Amino acid sequence: MDTETEFSTSMSTTTDACDLCGCLRDNTSPQYTAEEFNQIIQQLHDTPEHLPMGVRQHPGAIDLGGENDREKVKMLQEECDALRAQLKGTERDREELERAYNVKSVLLSCLSDGFDRLLTVSEVRPTHLGKGAAGTPTGLGASAK
Repeated sequence: MDTETEFSTSMSTTTDACDLCGCLRDNTSPQYTAEEFNQIIQQLHDTPEHLPMGVRQHPGAIDLGGENDREKVKMLQEECDALRAQLKGTERDREELERAYNVKSVLLSCLSDGFDRLLTVSEVRPTHLGKGAAGTPTGLGASAK
């Protein structure tokens, strides 16, 4: 039996796509039949809205089939590295803002508690809130005498 006959008789619609090329199958990935695989590829080709915006706008930007492949790959890697650095900077900024927000929340809570206590003291002893010699309210600690 020659290889062409053997291949055509063994191929069916339930043949896995990996069986067609003989590559090692990854057990964690979903198993597609050759027909399903071809349908998925055709859908991606027919519906460009599933592709990233840059690919839809500039389809030639990802064409690495020419003589400038290495330059294009290098340029894409540099852009990727720049975006990673920008992302790290943004993440640091976010963490700093989060810490500042937490500090502000704690300070606001303490200030609110302080005002609540001050109002409670002023409601209990309204006559003792006169100004002392140093300009501080005398009712906050002077009543213990």
